[in-house]
Amino acid sequence: MFRPSYASFLGLWILVAATVFPAHQAYAYRVLDDEELRLDIGALAETGWALVTDDHPRDNGPYISMARLNLRADYKGLGRVFLQYEAASGAAQLLDLLTVLNLTSFWQLRAGYFKVPTSEDYVIRSAQKRFPTRSLLAGLVPRRAAGVESSFEHQFGDVTGSLQLGVFSPFGRIVEVGGGQLLSARARVALALGLAIHVGYADRVGESRPVEPTDPFFLRHDRLIDLAAVFESGPYYLHAEVLIPPDRAYNGQPAATFVAAAYRFGEIDQGLTIEPVVGHDWVNLVVGGSQHRVRSGLNLYVLDHRLVPALHYEWTRDPAGAIGHAVLAQVRMTL
Repeated sequence: MFRPSYASFLGLWILVAATVFPAHQAYAYRVLDDEELRLDIGALAETGWALVTDDHPRDNGPYISMARLNLRADYKGLGRVFLQYEAASGAAQLLDLLTVLNLTSFWQLRAGYFKVPTSEDYVIRSAQKRFPTRSLLAGLVPRRAAGVESSFEHQFGDVTGSLQLGVFSPFGRIVEVGGGQLLSARARVALALGLAIHVGYADRVGESRPVEPTDPFFLRHDRLIDLAAVFESGPYYLHAEVLIPPDRAYNGQPAATFVAAAYRFGEIDQGLTIEPVVGHDWVNLVVGGSQHRVRSGLNLYVLDHRLVPALHYEWTRDPAGAIGHAVLAQVRMTL
């Protein structure tokens, strides 16, 4: 996360004015639309101010958490290409590079550098996040990586089922370093009543590189299983998720859990919408205790979801028992 100067901090807030220009429903500007090709350009910015106590893990003061520019090209009937850059750190870097080929009406082949879909919370679009940051659970799973994925989706009456099977680089880099692969699988069933069930699986195989204690969590545990249930119907939103490493270190215990709930007053496409949210994160360190985080906040949706001011409070307890507090005021802009 970038700690900006006051000038750059205020400059990003000026981007709010840009949201008054019309955009189509995917929150991007369509610059080309003919019989063979559609071309969209989009942007996403998120900035705010954090007031924190000494024992909270966040930094105090202004921050820029997202500053993204993306380009999407849809070749009608064939597939699409998606390219996205991130500049929140102060320097532009590639975030996503994805090519999708439509093999049949229900089968797609994806290749490039993109999200590994182990966690349900992690694959939620950044423009649809209900909290300033994702769950602590999402920080334990594989993130973006170079890979190839086969995706199937079919509707059975009122039920939609999807299956994703992929092979990725275990280190997340575009250029492979070392051996081994990260095998990924995800199944998701969405019911007509608004309930969706997710099962994610990640398995790191064939890697002989020594794993250090400072390495990412998923490199220290060869296999991860993620289970989630999401209910979203009308104004109601509920999310429950658990991450389980099926190895001897945890002996069947979960490594992390995440629960969240929200309720919206008003319709997104009919002016101002108010949404109170609450959430709880828990991380089981097995050796050294556990980590907790409780969050509550208020999101305002303006201009058909494209402008989202928010005020949030966070309570944290680290493994040593130290209590931290944080208040975050931020705004997210989707162009």
